[in-house]
Amino acid sequence: MVLKNFYGGAKKNAVVVYEGEKINISNIKTLKPVGRQRARTISVLWHDIPVYITAELRDNKHEKIIVYLVSNFKENPRNHVKIYRIRWNIETCFRTLKQHLGLQECLSTLLETQQAHVAACLLAYSLVHLDAKKKKLDNPEQAIRAANLKNVKNFVHYLNRLDQLFCHINV
Repeated sequence: MVLKNFYGGAKKNAVVVYEGEKINISNIKTLKPVGRQRARTISVLWHDIPVYITAELRDNKHEKIIVYLVSNFKENPRNHVKIYRIRWNIETCFRTLKQHLGLQECLSTLLETQQAHVAACLLAYSLVHLDAKKKKLDNPEQAIRAANLKNVKNFVHYLNRLDQLFCHINV
């Protein structure tokens, strides 16, 4: 099996083969960023698949932590981190769609109904995202929690604006 542009996170206790030796990722000395480096990348075998592991140094509130990123394409460490951050936004979007907005709850077998369901979930996500931006919240999930606490009245103004948009469309 060949994975194209595989990318994800790895646990620090994951065992890989590095320079012919089985070792936990966190025990590889040459992987840790040194000096002013924020990230460092090495090539290893993970489940007999050649991959690149990037150790990214992050500043948490009270400490520095190392996060391990895995991919199957060669790139410099800075670009691995940049690509992972872009993909992480997509992952959080799908998590919100599935866990909070009902993306996976469509039981219909009709394609048109499924497409309408996905479109409605994406529209709901867009509205929640707009609400989060307007209220200067960190993410859409915080806007959902705030809406659940206050009722859903704060979304009415978005729906009114959508009505104005769609009233001019003849279907």
